[in-house]
Amino acid sequence: MEPLRPVIDRFVYGLLIKKMSLRDFSTNEPDGCLLNKMGRKMFYGLWAEWLAGGEDDAPFRSRVKAELDGVMVFLNQTQESQSDVDLQGGKEL
Repeated sequence: MEPLRPVIDRFVYGLLIKKMSLRDFSTNEPDGCLLNKMGRKMFYGLWAEWLAGGEDDAPFRSRVKAELDGVMVFLNQTQESQSDVDLQGGKEL
C-alpha cells in the first residue's frame, strides 16, 4: 500500500494548510501533539468526504482498486514468466 502514501499525505497536508489551525491541536508531555475533540471532529468528517470522492479527486476506494489491479497484473506476469523456467535447474523449458 506504500504507493498510496503520497495520496494520503497530500490529503493530510492539504488539511493542515487549508482547513486546520493550532486551535485544532493540543499538547501534553507524555503524548506530544494530538488532535483535540474539535480537530478530530473536523478531520473525520473531511476524511469521510474525501473517501467518498471530492470535486477534484476520484474516490479513494477507486484509487485503491486501481493500485491493487496493477499489483495483480504484475503478479500474474511474474507467475507466467516463472512458469517458463525450470525453477529447480534454472533452465528454460
